[in-house]
Amino acid sequence: MGQAELDTTIDRIRATLGSLRTVRSEGDLDHQADHERLFSTLPLFPDQFMYVVDHAAMEVIRVRGFGNILGYSDADLNLEFITDLWHPEDAETMERITAVELQTMAEVRPPLQPFETSLLVDYRIRKANGDHIKVLRQTSVFELDERTGKPRSTLSICRDISRIKSSRTICWQYTGRGAEVFRRRLARQKLPGLCYRPTPRESEIIRMLVEGRVSKLISLELGITLNTVNTHRRNILERIGLKNTAELVRMAVEQGWV
Repeated sequence: MGQAELDTTIDRIRATLGSLRTVRSEGDLDHQADHERLFSTLPLFPDQFMYVVDHAAMEVIRVRGFGNILGYSDADLNLEFITDLWHPEDAETMERITAVELQTMAEVRPPLQPFETSLLVDYRIRKANGDHIKVLRQTSVFELDERTGKPRSTLSICRDISRIKSSRTICWQYTGRGAEVFRRRLARQKLPGLCYRPTPRESEIIRMLVEGRVSKLISLELGITLNTVNTHRRNILERIGLKNTAELVRMAVEQGWV
């Protein structure tokens, strides 16, 4: 599935960053060179593209894979161009989500480290031939401004998920420190066509509910308490804004979560 492949890529980035910090010594390459090396050598899946945004300069400073997926030249891309590719019906929601994301990442204390948190969001984007595809984007802090403690840049890795999701709904998931702050802020926006995207554990429980399992059986199969299963179920319904399990099962099928 899309999220699993994105998580695999993020894990590779974390491991590479860790090795770069380990081998770096006095006089070795600085952070910028390390990140350039990482970005240029990181393998991408065939249906992925990625880019880095410098938020101080409001510029896209690194790009890979747009040509393969969307048909645009990597060299010609900038931040305004990328946001202009958002589907008109998704643009306002994506702008609000991005603003809440950056505000949350900047205010979390102690400061977030690279890839400590991430935002997953799916939306429609326009290809060079005029068609729109559905992409799943995972965005994390890439570089930290050590003086202010705020994100200097973010890395976004996107995957074409058109084959598994085609609905107009925009789903999101924020993991790591600041998740509840992000959720409350986003809820206050009251954005149309927006829904919560379940975490891997929540997705596992939803899959079992779709298959007809009851909470007691789920707790036994997952090796967690019955209370934990029921807490997950309540949280899922609250975060997605549904009333009961029947509505959850229907949405899970429609959104391609299972």
